[in-house]
Amino acid sequence: MHGLVPTSSQESRLERLVSALAEPPTTRGGYWAAAGAVGFSLLLAWGLHPWLEDRGAFLIFIPAVLFASGFGGLGPGLMATALSLGFGFALASSQGLSSPKMLETALFALVGVGIAWFGEKLRQTRIRNREHAQDLQSREAHLRSEEHTSELQSQFR
Repeated sequence: MHGLVPTSSQESRLERLVSALAEPPTTRGGYWAAAGAVGFSLLLAWGLHPWLEDRGAFLIFIPAVLFASGFGGLGPGLMATALSLGFGFALASSQGLSSPKMLETALFALVGVGIAWFGEKLRQTRIRNREHAQDLQSREAHLRSEEHTSELQSQFR
């Protein structure tokens, strides 16, 4: 029976998704996420190109850089920025290269590097918070064990 009650396979998928979002990904996972996000943005940019022409060629890639940086940190964020630069430059150069396009390219590169740096700081904070939570859980378990032991000792006195 399918409906509002999740099956065990749906629960495990949900648990895996939450775990993947909460825990910092492996290096490979972050880079694959970056490539996928840029690929999705490229498809979107390519689909919207007849209407947008060469306006905002880089703007459409910012969510991909944000996602890659927030999910994977500095390396995937820089990779997403580099891929987005290449694809955005290819989309923008269809009308020829001009000073404003070159400036837009440089600004996107600068913003992409900044986003990637902040994404790395976010990843480091998530790792540190996870380590602190595990440390607190082990300390709590130790205190509960000592409390239980002292209760048992007081019962036998």
